[in-house]
Amino acid sequence: MYTNNKLKIAKNDNTELNIVSKMLNRHGIITGATGTGKTVTVKVLAETLSAAGIPCFVADVKGDLSSLAFPGDKESLQERLDNLKIEDFKTEQFPVRFWDIYGKNGHPIKARIDSFTPSLLTKILNLTEAQNGMLNIAYRIAKDESIPMINFQDLKTILKHVNENKDKYSANYGNITTQSIGTIERKLLEFENNNGDVFFGNPEIKLEDLIRTDLSGKGYINILDATELVKDNRLYGTYMLWLLNTLFDKMPEVGDLEKPRLVFFIDEAHMLFDEMNSEMKNKITQIVKLIRSKGIGLFFISQNPSDIPEVISTQLGNRIQHNLKAYTPNELKSVKVAAQSFRVNPNFDTEKVISELKTGEALVSFMSESGEPSIVERAFILPPQSRFGTITDLERQNIVLNSDLYMYYSQKSTDKTAAEVLNQTSTSTDPTGYVNQTELFLQQQKEKELAKQPNASATKTTKKTTTKKSSLERKVENKIENKIATKIVNSIFKMFK
Repeated sequence: MYTNNKLKIAKNDNTELNIVSKMLNRHGIITGATGTGKTVTVKVLAETLSAAGIPCFVADVKGDLSSLAFPGDKESLQERLDNLKIEDFKTEQFPVRFWDIYGKNGHPIKARIDSFTPSLLTKILNLTEAQNGMLNIAYRIAKDESIPMINFQDLKTILKHVNENKDKYSANYGNITTQSIGTIERKLLEFENNNGDVFFGNPEIKLEDLIRTDLSGKGYINILDATELVKDNRLYGTYMLWLLNTLFDKMPEVGDLEKPRLVFFIDEAHMLFDEMNSEMKNKITQIVKLIRSKGIGLFFISQNPSDIPEVISTQLGNRIQHNLKAYTPNELKSVKVAAQSFRVNPNFDTEKVISELKTGEALVSFMSESGEPSIVERAFILPPQSRFGTITDLERQNIVLNSDLYMYYSQKSTDKTAAEVLNQTSTSTDPTGYVNQTELFLQQQKEKELAKQPNASATKTTKKTTTKKSSLERKVENKIENKIATKIVNSIFKMFK
């Protein structure tokens, strides 16, 4: 809830807990067992940020966040409002953008193959170190020879090209083996059979579309429909890593802002770190440490705080901890670690309280204006102003079709493919480099016919101009073009006899 320039998130009998906008780039973490209120907490945070003019991006793994687009029902919340003594509450809808890599429940959100690093593809395809090296060679050759890699087919074309010319390339790029390339191609086929290839292509998402506000000044809430995507742990985790890495690499440095340019929520955050090698872990650690200077805040959402590597968890200053049940030794250890991450409140035992929290209740600690974590408080998250639950397909479709982004993200790519570039010849006269085979054939035939004709210009010694053609030259060219046209027509008729 955003009132009086305050970002209100939670409340107890004595304290109103507000998050400081300029401390959002110190990142945050939301944890708790299933059914304890994490989704509502994300909704309340997204609503509050939007109302304050701060855009955000969030993956919707259950479909519950889509209802941010519609106002809620105050009557159903009245009892909770009375208990929390909230009087200035009003239901509200928020500007949303729907995205979906499959293009079914939102604008297609795609990436070019050449903006997807070999390391990320290795994670998706579960390749070995040697196969990752082969991917790096293919990428380097494509870059050095200006071969575009836009979609899935382009990557397969380049791998085939590299394999067919391995003797030529091995001297400069290292050993190239047919066996490794064959394994990559089989992995790509398996990935393609699971519809993973739909993620790659044009138009690639424009980052500026994620950091926009509406006409009233509210920040857009970008909702990625991940209900299908999340079923594939590797694809979901790798996609989120790609988007995070792209934001880090391409967004300009802006320093510490009063309000971040974007807050990025990563649900089911443990999927980012599953099967992550040391190189990738170092990369994401670097991103978490440095992306604040790009004006971007991160929130990791997971069931257990131990799902987040400690080297990253220590960088997360804003903390919301919902109930954690503890029965096994590992669960008891997790509760203890979670309790120790908070600044102690002398009024209660943090470790004990974690297992006593009710649904919608949490332990909350936000960064203060001075950059220090506040003393942990036990409080209820404020009720959302938007609707609970999911929305209908028709409601979603209306929002997508009426979006000012619809036309751009619905267009088909007209860019040249890798196959087209590799098939070019030096005889092309097209300034783009594309060979029109029909025009090339006509030109060759015209040159052959001209070679058979007498030099008509030699008989016209009185005409010295080179800017105009003689009538005889025009007649000769017309005769040649008629012959060529006749040959083409006769060839076509023969094809259909």
